[in-house]
Amino acid sequence: MAAAVFRVVLIPCTKSGFGRPVTIAPNLPELPSDPSRRGSGDTPPLQQPPLWRQLQLTATALASIRAGTSGSVAFEAVEPALRPGVQSLGFQVLRWLGRAEALRRHLAKRTPPPLPDALLCTALALAWDAASAPYEPFTLVDQAVEAAKRNPATRAQASFINACLRRFLRERDEPYGRGCPPGCGG
Repeated sequence: MAAAVFRVVLIPCTKSGFGRPVTIAPNLPELPSDPSRRGSGDTPPLQQPPLWRQLQLTATALASIRAGTSGSVAFEAVEPALRPGVQSLGFQVLRWLGRAEALRRHLAKRTPPPLPDALLCTALALAWDAASAPYEPFTLVDQAVEAAKRNPATRAQASFINACLRRFLRERDEPYGRGCPPGCGG
């Protein structure tokens, strides 16, 4: 299953009102529909932020929420260009956080420090159900490990996060691997 990529682009346009056109978003430069057709004098194409960076920021927001910060405040702290993607991932993480924590307890007997734990739970919450995952589970694992390696606060735990997530991928078809405690029949 290929991961769907969604991009929101505001394009200046006119909206016909009662008799005269009204310009919507007049200060935005006109964007071509196909970025690959740009000439050499055009502005560079818009770059989508890397997934590892979005996972880092989602984990940071989750750690803040766990520490008692309001979710609104935690997501407001994210830089505006990255906020929509981080919020989308964050809301899905919060929706499945209980299952992710149960999986983490199964995968690791000791709770890691708060930020590595938040990153691990973020990846588990997003990858536990391949059918509803925003990205392929293997991509999420790879990018979560990359996020751990690129942050000094989680770098020492990158191998631990990698081991837990790889084990999760191996065992996810077993009932307990899906976050179902022994005896639940799920």
